[in-house]
Amino acid sequence: RSSNREVRTNHIIHSRMVISDQESLLISSADFTRDQLMDEFNAGLLTGDEQAIEDAEDYFDHLWSVSEPL
Repeated sequence: RSSNREVRTNHIIHSRMVISDQESLLISSADFTRDQLMDEFNAGLLTGDEQAIEDAEDYFDHLWSVSEPL
């Protein structure tokens, strides 16, 4: 919110996803905290596959459209 960007919430989504410059995609079950990344067992995928990134962008757009503004 402090960046003056729109924020939305959806209480049924568990996964975390980061798309960086349409070149890298990270999907993970971990929160982006030290405990989740270092001390707990979580799974994730980092890829540069163009089709996977495109599919993830479509997935994100759909989730955004069905989520509620904060």
